[in-house]
Amino acid sequence: MAILGRARWFPLSLATFALEQIAGAVVHGFGPLRRGQGPVQAQATVPGSITETEIALVRVILNAFGGDSALALTRPEAEILLRMNKVVAQRSAPTAWVDLFAKAMANVLLAEHGYAAPPRAVALRPGAAPADELPAREEQVALSLGRLRHDYHSQSTEERALARLERQRIEIVTGEEIAADEPGWLTNRLLSSLRPTPLEAAVLAHLDRECLIGEPGVRLVAGRGGFAA
Repeated sequence: MAILGRARWFPLSLATFALEQIAGAVVHGFGPLRRGQGPVQAQATVPGSITETEIALVRVILNAFGGDSALALTRPEAEILLRMNKVVAQRSAPTAWVDLFAKAMANVLLAEHGYAAPPRAVALRPGAAPADELPAREEQVALSLGRLRHDYHSQSTEERALARLERQRIEIVTGEEIAADEPGWLTNRLLSSLRPTPLEAAVLAHLDRECLIGEPGVRLVAGRGGFAA
């Protein structure tokens, strides 16, 4: 974590290694990044739980790898978050996790649908915590994703070319190739899943409802994948 916090550039494999340590702590209840963390030590060691500190660490890692470039989350990063969410979904997910996961998934989904992604520090910036009682999950997702139209825009041909060059520049600087993601992999996975987590379904349904993904006038998720918008 000290290296990630100081280095300007580092390979994707180092970022995913750090994320895997947090994922292991979430799944098993212990790990090098969990010891001594959390306001209540007993809660911090419960398998399947994620603490506010760990959520903050995930955001630090994701932001650090992206740097000041507008690089959408890569598939290896998103895969780890999806795995963590499957475990966290079995309990009451903290509001901070709902906020981060929703923004991370929206970042990948919108990039798949031709949007230019903002810098990660903008795309994943923490949202304000609800002032009063905790809203329903769908309302939490809507609050977290309320600025998407302001932060994202349709990518031009020139921007697509610049994005490819930026990806290549990161590969050259870090000395590690960033494998090209299969087009639409996350959209297809969420649509084909018979049992998406409620949070996954809420994110996809929100983007569909706001007409940010899918074809105009055609509901993307209604009647698909075992859930509807």
